[in-house]
Amino acid sequence: MLLWLFLLSLVLRVSGQPFFGSLPPRPTTGVRLFLGEENVTIANFSMIAAGLFHDTDIDEPGNAVSVGGSPDGQNDGLWCQSSLYQNMIGTWYYPDGTTVPLGSGSPLFANNTATGQIGLLRNGGIGGIQGLYSCVIPNEEGINQTLYVAAYGNTDFYDTGKTPND
Repeated sequence: MLLWLFLLSLVLRVSGQPFFGSLPPRPTTGVRLFLGEENVTIANFSMIAAGLFHDTDIDEPGNAVSVGGSPDGQNDGLWCQSSLYQNMIGTWYYPDGTTVPLGSGSPLFANNTATGQIGLLRNGGIGGIQGLYSCVIPNEEGINQTLYVAAYGNTDFYDTGKTPND
């Protein structure tokens, strides 16, 4: 097992992509949005803070952030998932309709190297590009489905001194 992890880390480093944790399980049918940090499926048209998705396992030991919880070894990105067993699947789109780039980028990039899913990964603030993101991904029958999530900066949603209950 350790040898396998070592070899995998070498392959990822050679390919220019850091080892960012294991990937979440895919659905058995249909498509869904999965929030890795919280380890939950979220509804289509959800609204989330950018601080809830990352490009690594954020609660892993050694990360210099103050995030509660325990490390699970799972990447804490926002995952658009399909039950279709196919590689290089799906596309994330910015609120303006342009494609989120694959590979690395700042502050957002997509990763579709996992079977049946594509991650929206964040490594910086999204203040200038917050809004309604969409993911197009085929279901188990190969029919494209579109899922939506509104992402906003961690401090950009609330009015000063107000909460969602006000």
